[in-house]
Amino acid sequence: MDFDSIFNDLFSAMKNEFKEDAPKIKDQLQYILENNKAMIEKITNKLVSGKITPEQYKKLLKRNMRKIEDQMSTVNVMKKKAIQDAINAGIDVMMKAIKII
Repeated sequence: MDFDSIFNDLFSAMKNEFKEDAPKIKDQLQYILENNKAMIEKITNKLVSGKITPEQYKKLLKRNMRKIEDQMSTVNVMKKKAIQDAINAGIDVMMKAIKII
């Protein structure tokens, strides 16, 4: 599994949700995601190795993406709806990448 490629797709999907604000927040979003990459990769590897079920994965992924949402909420230029859309886009990318949906 090429996690770096999946993570790039995750970043692109989330960044796309901010459209006109993307240039202003791109660096901050990338910084936040890079700081959380290991955690996302760890739970993804647990799913791939069969240590957790797809349902457990989705629950863990949502919980951890909410942590990212909290971190993103501190960025003043972002609106709550855009953050939620970005988080949901990130969840969709990860779920599709491992073919759970």
